[in-house]
Amino acid sequence: MIRTWVIYGTDTGVGKTVVIAVLAAAALAEGKSVRVLKPIQTGADADDDAAEVNRLVGAEVAISGWRLQAPVAPAVAARLEHRRLEPREILAWIEENSAGRDRLLVETAGGVAVEIVEGYDMARLAADLGYPALVVCRPGLGTLNHTVLSVEHLRRAGVEVAGLVVCGEFNPEDLSHTTNPAELERLTGVGILARVPWLDLEPGALPGHLAGVAADAISTGGGVL
Repeated sequence: MIRTWVIYGTDTGVGKTVVIAVLAAAALAEGKSVRVLKPIQTGADADDDAAEVNRLVGAEVAISGWRLQAPVAPAVAARLEHRRLEPREILAWIEENSAGRDRLLVETAGGVAVEIVEGYDMARLAADLGYPALVVCRPGLGTLNHTVLSVEHLRRAGVEVAGLVVCGEFNPEDLSHTTNPAELERLTGVGILARVPWLDLEPGALPGHLAGVAADAISTGGGVL
């Protein structure tokens, strides 16, 4: 049976794309087939998350769908281009490209409340797909508020939150870093499934050790991905 997740970040720059690459590498290391889908890419002149995942993993596992030029929320970017994104078409694209894989990772464009079109946000996308969510969060100050609000929004939309992934370098001398893991689990009722450090993303630095990073990240979390 295919295992699927929609991957959300609590805010911009939290490390969502890196986490997805780590999860994809872990699946490949286990001999599993994996597909990463980026249905909507904004800021298309500068960003290409699917290409970045492929570079980090060292395999062609990720593809993207709709591309919008402005680095803003999809609904806003589409409006600036006098276009309208159609959720039904996006859902169909995801379904069409998910067949025949052991793992499916769907990367959102923005956080849970970011709109695809007016009145239809990223949380609704996972709800309509019927896929569980993973929420990528930071280890330090601010993460409790951002993560709790993201998890609550997903649950209100009817989305199962399968787990949290903490992304960032752990500082044992930072009190927020040492206390936040337990607080995150207590406040959300969701387990931390993996802890992913900041990685050297310079060309040539990966993907050689990414599978090892993936194994370490998942083993230091509280669950199995």
